[in-house]
Amino acid sequence: MKTYSLLCAAAFLAVILAGCAGVDARREQRWAAFDPLRPDPEFRLLPDRPLLKFSRSGNRSAAGERAEEAAPLVWKSAELDSRGLEGTASRFCREKFELYMIARTGFRGKLRARALNERREEVGRAVTTLERNPDEAGWVEFRFPERFAPEEVKVIAVELAE
Repeated sequence: MKTYSLLCAAAFLAVILAGCAGVDARREQRWAAFDPLRPDPEFRLLPDRPLLKFSRSGNRSAAGERAEEAAPLVWKSAELDSRGLEGTASRFCREKFELYMIARTGFRGKLRARALNERREEVGRAVTTLERNPDEAGWVEFRFPERFAPEEVKVIAVELAE
């Protein structure tokens, strides 16, 4: 009986250790799965953007259209903060992206919006000229090229284009 108890304890211990063997590998896989959604350190996430919501089933409505996609995350370069530009709300349509900008100290220059897919690969780019007086605000519009796939866009990074 004592041998049987020892064998059961050894088998239980082996099962526990086998389950713990791949913990680090599974943790790395989970980390890598969400890595494309983490902003670069030189960008900061605008606070008004919701988190991305992924649908595993690819919900389709009765008309056969895909359920409404989540809005892309918006990253704003730290350079814009140093130049006195604040971005608040944003809107993303099929061919354009709009960002509400407040110029605290005034600004004259070009801004670039880069559309990135889930692997942080650039899939579109738009540049616009911006002239704002101190404490002036308004919507800034970025127009993407014609052959642009908005369903691929997960992140929009806004930065200075000098």
